[in-house]
Amino acid sequence: MIKRNIKVFDNQTRANEFLLDLLTNKIKHKLIKNIGLPTGSTPIEFYKLFANKVNTEKIDVSEITTFNLDEYYRLDPKDEQSYHFFMFKHLFSKIKFKANYFPKSAKYDSQIKAAGGLDFLILGVGNDGHIAFNEPGSLKSSQTRIINLKPETIQANSRFFKSIDEVPKKAITMGLDTIFKAKQIVVLAFGPAKKKALQSFVNSTKFNSQLPISALLNHPNTMILTDQKL
Repeated sequence: MIKRNIKVFDNQTRANEFLLDLLTNKIKHKLIKNIGLPTGSTPIEFYKLFANKVNTEKIDVSEITTFNLDEYYRLDPKDEQSYHFFMFKHLFSKIKFKANYFPKSAKYDSQIKAAGGLDFLILGVGNDGHIAFNEPGSLKSSQTRIINLKPETIQANSRFFKSIDEVPKKAITMGLDTIFKAKQIVVLAFGPAKKKALQSFVNSTKFNSQLPISALLNHPNTMILTDQKL
């Protein structure tokens, strides 16, 4: 029987505080060298809490390397809608890591492997169960790759741009296999819109390409933090 480690909190802040203690304790004990990081609205509060704690307690992150999950393909890093810009605004401008990397090509997997692999990976999850830009239909064996964004994804992301025509049509993302290889994974899922995907995950017994998060079913160390009672 597949065990699912799901922790339900009263609200998003309580969940973020739990993750904050978990991650900073591991960093303090030198248990982490490489961290995988997400973008989007979900991690913003966590990044604020994390940066504040690191600076207030003078936690040493100078030997930590970050690897972001995804980025729009060929979007200028200085563009305000790029994930480079997002990460600098919410985290990298506030604390200094050893290095910060973003996927640029399929060589990203080799780069992560050469660094020693991901010790800790934080994920968000979409309403349809997608993780990073691994949308429904993604293969469990998928690695870092360029993908064509689906019309519904382009439509959903258009709220961040002046018009839908400005939304990039392609992105580059860690694959499901890339993500699965992380030693520890924490998934953040907040708000009622995420409940259906979480419920589908809980009820799954095997990987379903239409529910990308189901790729994590047999992962030995995955934890889901949510404010939704399942």
